[in-house]
Parts: sequence; structure tokens; C-alpha cells
Amino acid sequence: MVELVAASRLGDFVAGLTVGAMAGLFLARVFWAWAAWREWRDASAESDRREAHLSDEVLERMEEDLARQNAPTDPERTGTWPRPRPS
Repeated sequence: MVELVAASRLGDFVAGLTVGAMAGLFLARVFWAWAAWREWRDASAESDRREAHLSDEVLERMEEDLARQNAPTDPERTGTWPRPRPS
């Protein structure tokens, strides 16, 4: 009877080891997929922030150029001759 109990324990050990290995492989895949998704999400958000900052900077420069073009062109008042406008 002792041999049957030992065989049963070995079978339980092998079954537990197999189930644990399968669950570990599955959970590892899930973890790596989650980590990759999180990195992609953070990189995408950073890209959106950079893009928004860049568009704000471009708009500010356009407004400055427009203000410069609308400035008075009297050389005596400004102290310099105006830049010629491109045709």
C-alpha cells in the first residue's frame, strides 16, 4: 500500500508542476503584452504632447511674423529699413 501512496504523490507532483508551468507561461505572456501596451501608450501620449507643443510654437512664430509684417515701415521711426517682401 505504501508504494501506491508514493506513486500518487509523484503523480500529484508532476500534475502540479505541469499545471504551474502552463499557468506561468500564460501569465508571462499576459504580463509582457501588458508591459508592451503600457510602453506604447506612454510613448503615444508623449508624442501627442510634443506635437501639441510644436504646433503651439509654430503658431506663436506665425503671430510674431504677422506682427512684424504689420509694423510701421518708416525707417526714421524704426531705425532700420524694412525687409523687402517676397513677390
